[in-house]
Amino acid sequence: MCLGSDNRYEVVSHLGDGTFGRALKCRDKKTGDDVAVKIVRAVSRYAESAKIEANILRDLKSKGGCS
Repeated sequence: MCLGSDNRYEVVSHLGDGTFGRALKCRDKKTGDDVAVKIVRAVSRYAESAKIEANILRDLKSKGGCS
């Protein structure tokens, strides 16, 4: 199974389930990198929390804090 509007991410395995959704280990078909993809449940407050989390991770990455 592939994810993304352009099917860029190929699902490799299931990493776990949580309150907000599910985490999957995927392979980025464009770069060959292994990545974690979080699938968020269709609940508006969960989606808003996921957007905040994504912004924090983006900010950390821009400052060299995570890869």
